[in-house]
Amino acid sequence: MAGKNYTEQELAELQRCGAAQVLGTIAYNEGRSRAPALDPDMMQMVADGDNVVGSSIWILAAFLRGWDLANLAANDWDGEAALDALQEAA
Repeated sequence: MAGKNYTEQELAELQRCGAAQVLGTIAYNEGRSRAPALDPDMMQMVADGDNVVGSSIWILAAFLRGWDLANLAANDWDGEAALDALQEAA
């Protein structure tokens, strides 16, 4: 099965998402909040985008994903226990 042939624009967007996720991880590790709008590097990345309404949603989500994954890793998150607790609370 052949892989997808990405356009240059798609590749650039994937790179931006990867960089945003790294920024989210760094923010968590430095004890900063889970708010991409408070990260100057993240806001510069948004400003450098194409300025079309909604076009930065993917990089904002990537920042949050990076922050969340770093938080889960740092707190030895147990998914099974969390699901059990949710089911018991319901």
